[in-house]
Amino acid sequence: MKDINDFFIGARRKDTTIPDRSLDEETFSDRSRVLFSAPFRRLQQKAQVFSLEKNAAVRSRLTHTLEVSDCGRQMAQNISDILVEKGVLKKNNSRAFVNIVEVSCFMHDIGNLPFGHFGEEAIKRWFNKKGEQIFKYSKLDYPKEGSIEYVYLSDFTEFDGNPQGFRIMTHLQNKPGPFLPFGLNLLNTQLGAFLKYTRHAGCKKEGSHVKKAGYFNTEKYIVEEITSSIGYEGRHPLVYIMEAADDISYCLSDIEDGIEKNIISAVQFLKEIKKDVLALKLGIDLKEYFDLDESTSTEDFFNFKITVNRYLKDYCVNKYCEDIEKYTDDTKECLIHEDTNEGKLLEIIKSVAKKLLFTSEEAQNIELSGYNIINGLLEEFTPLLEISREEFDIIIGGAKKKGLDVERRLFAKLPGKYIEAYIYCRGNNRDGLDPVFLEFHSRIHLILDFITGMTDNYSLMLHKQLKGIDI
Repeated sequence: MKDINDFFIGARRKDTTIPDRSLDEETFSDRSRVLFSAPFRRLQQKAQVFSLEKNAAVRSRLTHTLEVSDCGRQMAQNISDILVEKGVLKKNNSRAFVNIVEVSCFMHDIGNLPFGHFGEEAIKRWFNKKGEQIFKYSKLDYPKEGSIEYVYLSDFTEFDGNPQGFRIMTHLQNKPGPFLPFGLNLLNTQLGAFLKYTRHAGCKKEGSHVKKAGYFNTEKYIVEEITSSIGYEGRHPLVYIMEAADDISYCLSDIEDGIEKNIISAVQFLKEIKKDVLALKLGIDLKEYFDLDESTSTEDFFNFKITVNRYLKDYCVNKYCEDIEKYTDDTKECLIHEDTNEGKLLEIIKSVAKKLLFTSEEAQNIELSGYNIINGLLEEFTPLLEISREEFDIIIGGAKKKGLDVERRLFAKLPGKYIEAYIYCRGNNRDGLDPVFLEFHSRIHLILDFITGMTDNYSLMLHKQLKGIDI
């Protein structure tokens, strides 16, 4: 079993310019790097559930993130105190323990796309439908199944906000100045504590924590550097706390937003879950919240939410401390496992949200609009993928060539930092790829980096502009 203290090291991929800082100071530096970053700020205009929401009381992805970080920090502080008292965690690692969990929570949705999961679905469907066609237009052979190039295509067929977030933190979000391939250059242990899923796109799906890709093939070497630096493979032990904080935070908060928007009422929600919740054997009595009549109000829901949240946080703290050896030995079991009564409680709440909230006309209209906006942007930028590398280099160099007028204007929309990352990635051939394929693969990532980094508002505006609906 690995000692949990071994996970707390001050190494970064690129050495810091400030020498002799303590681990606490390094983790506070990471906190500032994330909080003051543009991708973090952009979360204020990305949806939690309801995109382009005018009611400021309804959560954005940023307010959801702040709630997750509060939940994660509380649990981490309590866990840290207990583990220090038990002699398991060194006292001089206790503050870093809490800081790393909090920053992981800040980062957990940093790669979230405009319009959330429907944005992800639009990208995956677009590439599955158009992938071979755009290779053909660009006069390239589509990779054969079983080749390393074919595995790299999984970056797009399995596109997800989690690996995009890791890409942002390690590649795209640089400080002003010459491009350096280190992103925010966070601590290796901080990056490890952010990786919720432990496989790269195209790798085998075996186990509950590899059902999605955690990172793209383009960042595979970075994960290898991190795990080698810390000396472990698999999940970082602090990931479990961040994951539980997210699960606890969003379930009832999504319902609360539905109540705020009058899509669902407190009575309707409590009636819907009453039978199933009371059938569970929980370490808490919830009967008082199900004495429903005309006087049942939003206040009753609020008290139910606070009681459940407090119970689940205490449950996670106790479970983590009791089973600490599991979480330092890469267990495949999350803190709130689906087979436990606590896991079933969360699943009951999630199922009601799906039934009463996500199937509402407003939610579905937004999702369909979001899907078509992202799909439309992909279509509009496809001309940049239908030209050769030589023609693309002409555009990058600023020269003019007849027949590339549309492509030059589309290219002008792309941020310089993404173009610099593209140039770096196409020259970073660590897996011996066909260089022509590597350039094209990097070009697709360039387009996706731009689109996925947009806010809901900007993607809608640009979609209208490129479609000629609004000038």
